[in-house]
Amino acid sequence: MSSRAPRYDIFVSYRRDGGYETALPIVEKLRSAGYRVFFDLESMNAGKFNEQLIDVIDSARDFVLVLPEHGLDRCQSPDDWVRREITHALAKDKNIIPVMLKGFTWPDNLPDDMSELPHYQGISASSPEHFDMAVERLKGYLLSKPRRPLRKWLTIGGIGVAAIVAVAMVTYLAFRQLAKPVCTEAGTRITLAMDVMHRMSEVCDNFYRTWGSYLAQRDRSAAMSRPQLDSNMMADIADRYAPAIEELRRSYPDFSPMSSYDKFLLGLYDVDPADIDGLRFIVDSQAEQCVGLLDLCRQTISQGLLNTSSRASISQGNEAERHGMNVLYYRYLEFMSHMPQAAWASHRMTAPGWHLYPTAGENLGAEEYARLADLEQTKMNKAIEPMRALTEMLQNSYSQHEEYLDDLHHAIEEAGQAADETPAVSDAAGAHEVAMARERVESKRRQVAEVSRELSEAERRLRAQFDDFRAKYAIDGSEGQYLMWGKVCKAASHLATTVRLNSERAALGMTPTVTNAEALQFVTDQLDAYTRHHPDTGAYADAARAFYAEVARGVRGAEAMIVMGTQHDAPHPLLRVGDIIVERNGVSRLPDFKTYSAAAKSSEPGTIRLLRLEGGQLREIAADFPATDINIGLFQLKD
Repeated sequence: MSSRAPRYDIFVSYRRDGGYETALPIVEKLRSAGYRVFFDLESMNAGKFNEQLIDVIDSARDFVLVLPEHGLDRCQSPDDWVRREITHALAKDKNIIPVMLKGFTWPDNLPDDMSELPHYQGISASSPEHFDMAVERLKGYLLSKPRRPLRKWLTIGGIGVAAIVAVAMVTYLAFRQLAKPVCTEAGTRITLAMDVMHRMSEVCDNFYRTWGSYLAQRDRSAAMSRPQLDSNMMADIADRYAPAIEELRRSYPDFSPMSSYDKFLLGLYDVDPADIDGLRFIVDSQAEQCVGLLDLCRQTISQGLLNTSSRASISQGNEAERHGMNVLYYRYLEFMSHMPQAAWASHRMTAPGWHLYPTAGENLGAEEYARLADLEQTKMNKAIEPMRALTEMLQNSYSQHEEYLDDLHHAIEEAGQAADETPAVSDAAGAHEVAMARERVESKRRQVAEVSRELSEAERRLRAQFDDFRAKYAIDGSEGQYLMWGKVCKAASHLATTVRLNSERAALGMTPTVTNAEALQFVTDQLDAYTRHHPDTGAYADAARAFYAEVARGVRGAEAMIVMGTQHDAPHPLLRVGDIIVERNGVSRLPDFKTYSAAAKSSEPGTIRLLRLEGGQLREIAADFPATDINIGLFQLKD
């Protein structure tokens, strides 16, 4: 190689079909961090394999390999350029870092001279909304060190430095200008989501007005007219309000995910692109909560539990729903506060009709919006507790119905036996007594038939709800990595609830509608899909499978945290990827990072109890937590 030829720290190899749009922002990120990166394959697309390419690979310490879906399929051909780059890097023992994009899987039939490639430590970049995190992990694997050219130019003269800074500033401002249309699109998407959810809130608000009128009319009415009022109210919920929420949920468009380049531009305004790609999930979740509240009201009527306590709980549920909408609104304003003025266009057209959201200006600032959101979150958490109590009461009522059914069966058997054993009588009084006994038997049989019908319908609804739940939250690959894990946690939450309810039913001698094994299978299916889309997550996904199996057996609860990584993949003095933290400083319920963090700070470094997967089994370990600067990444295991 000529002495004039530039030297490079990093060689980036990519397949133009499917890899270019991710390789380019990776190169830009690395270059902006001070690395010298070779990315010049576009001019080498024909003719003899360029020997300069070999020289660049020889000079570079790091070889970054961007792998889109089917990225290695053409490597069966010895003349394939990507194969020649890889095999040369392998032969020269370069630091190879595979970057696996969405849909990539390792082929089963790699050529012999590439067989070692899958053994190299790589990263998953299949989640576009967490692109910056993936690049940071990539930097941690590099042997090269970033250079700081400004320091060199400072020794030469201020004019050169000023020129470089000016060029960098102009480039940055140019990108900020390019980002404005992207920000406007993002603002439109999130404003539309907030508008759909506001209209959902309007449906709920109208329902609670109707609910209040229904209760007042019911209290004034005679007992004989109340069943008709109840029937009309339940019909309104099923035929009017719940379908209205579902129609609004469907009205939010299925926008295509933003490209990596657009996300790069959006990131220039210090916003998280995951907030945009996750909008469909948020809209669906809000619709589910609204329908859930409506169904709770319907069940309260159908099970005859319209007492003072349940009415107060439902009122609290309405309040919780309102606080929840306020949380979303303040988070929305926090997001928008980072955006350029052009992005507010949709907001300014739409917001005047949002009469249920809080009144808040555009200029409070991100920190103030975040503070207001946290206050609303606290109010929502407080208001939602009575709803949980009502849900428990409804479940107990359901169990009591089944127990009552068993009692009726026994009563029929006893009454029937008594009637059969009654001797024949000739006098009218005796005949009347026998007739009355038989009428009591028939009456109880009718009661059994009615309760059986109600229970069958309830069983059918529970089964349908489970099937709908599986369909709605199944991982299909369109989500980002964190949203995928959120769906795993949703399934795990359902598993924990199923286990608890089935335990209560078993104590009453009842059979389950949805078995623990069925609920566990859904969690397992979710984990399989998760690891299929993110192959580098197997270490902690395997531990999660073993953990959820113990949850399904009733061995433990699901409120725990799992270690999914460490800072820059540095070794931690105690913890490993896949360790499941079940207790921290005596706190044995750790449903989320906030709870874990509070427990950890209560006594530093303190104690820890964890589960570690060894030989396919989880082994419990209790230890003093070591003092360390290595940060850990945690995922919760239950929604």
